[in-house]
Amino acid sequence: MLFVLFVLTFVLSLLITLVASRYRKCAPNQALIISGLNSPNLEKGFRVVIGNGALVLPFIQQHAYLSLELMPLKLESAIPMLTRDGVPLSVEAVAQVRIPAKENAIAIAAQLFLTKTTEQIKSLAAERLNGNLRSVIGKLESEDAQFNYKLIGERVQAESALDFERMGLAVISVSVKSLTPVAVNDSLSIRVATVETTSSL
Repeated sequence: MLFVLFVLTFVLSLLITLVASRYRKCAPNQALIISGLNSPNLEKGFRVVIGNGALVLPFIQQHAYLSLELMPLKLESAIPMLTRDGVPLSVEAVAQVRIPAKENAIAIAAQLFLTKTTEQIKSLAAERLNGNLRSVIGKLESEDAQFNYKLIGERVQAESALDFERMGLAVISVSVKSLTPVAVNDSLSIRVATVETTSSL
């Protein structure tokens, strides 16, 4: 009887240790992605856990973490951005993006970014926002652009919202720091240098 009790206690202790070793916690600024056999979301092939923890089955499941922290971006372009009346502007702006703490957004972001570094995600986001910034400035007269920093930021944020939503990202803020007219000769020099650099590649 004592031997049976000892065996049961040993087995129970072993099971508790095994379960504890396979339990993965998720920090408030992270999403836990569990993939493999028995993942509830059969369509996507993985499960999303937010602000909690979950048991990851050995051998048949894998796990990874996706950061939900704010990502600061610096927006700038080697080529001046043209206003509607053709004035080239040198633009400096900053932005903040993140993966929202929503299961649908995290599921989309996991498929696109799970194997990418934060710097790679930031680079892609900055490239997209630079395009939106160029588009917004191109719709404004030079005088309007130079005195409406807040308006430009708001329009960039609005124009980029759907595109970023499709990537599982959200643009939290866009702030224009400076818009400086570029002399025609300087603008031409920048364009020529850019073409030469591209050709050499």
